[in-house]
Amino acid sequence: MHLMHLLKLIQLFVLLLCIEELFGGCFSSKQQNLSAPSSPHRGGHEHETGSPRSAPMCDCEEFYQSQLEEKTLNLVNGPKTFRVSPTPFGSGQYGDVYHAFWPHYGICVALKEFRSSKKARSEIEVLNHINNAEDHIIHMLGYQTYPKTIIVMELGGMNFDNYFSTEILQGGQEYNANYHEDILTDMLLCAARALGQFHKYGIHMDVKGINFVTIKGQEAWRKMNLCKIIDFNSSFITDNEEINVEKRAVIGTGLYMPPEIRNQLNNDYITLTQKGDIYAFGVTIYKFRFSPHVELGNVYPETLNYFSGRLEKLAQA
Repeated sequence: MHLMHLLKLIQLFVLLLCIEELFGGCFSSKQQNLSAPSSPHRGGHEHETGSPRSAPMCDCEEFYQSQLEEKTLNLVNGPKTFRVSPTPFGSGQYGDVYHAFWPHYGICVALKEFRSSKKARSEIEVLNHINNAEDHIIHMLGYQTYPKTIIVMELGGMNFDNYFSTEILQGGQEYNANYHEDILTDMLLCAARALGQFHKYGIHMDVKGINFVTIKGQEAWRKMNLCKIIDFNSSFITDNEEINVEKRAVIGTGLYMPPEIRNQLNNDYITLTQKGDIYAFGVTIYKFRFSPHVELGNVYPETLNYFSGRLEKLAQA
């Protein structure tokens, strides 16, 4: 049974690799704009008159503005004031991400606060290079370099891992092709387009479910017309088919790292190509299908080894 599911999954993976020319017609042109609006000072929302807690809320209605702490950032184009959540909604190896309301524009944004200035510079360089040119790549709205490096970014929705496991597979249910296959395929097509857009500029190097996000307010069972690829700490901007980089600059995630990179880890320099991203995308498909609720590593190890071998051959094709 696992083999039949696996073959079907590999068919889907091959399909995603072969439909680049079809992407242009798969998405509506009426896509939600998550960057700063042309008409500033929209302000926050308020509850209906007469509500016992009639108070202004932030634009996305996640917080009362009174719950947020005022903070001024020294952005490169001048100081700007935000109202920031007291605790992060996301954390990673290099920093934390906070929800914030930007009163000047009346919008909610994400503030990515870095612990490593080097990784912050890498992400800023990548986002400056792309310069908000693509709709499936998260937009940068500004940044501060001192005393802490903080990037102001458009606020996305849930990452794909959380969205699929909590919104689609509600209550911890297992994947059922009869109910979930069309939704998963829709998500993966959106993610494939996002990765395809980024590949115009370089190599991502950290492709996985948590680095794709829905738009804010994406509802389960509703067609996903727009999603975003995020997190460019480990990315490289290049026009070349392959690049050689110092080993210390290469950061990957466990089983998502392709064998051709793992086999070079004893070298001082490592050769990278976009095929590594494609391999990681295939492992991402595997995780959604076979391990949506837990991390990879202890789930179907024999099948994963078989699957990884097939993905390696596909990536080298």
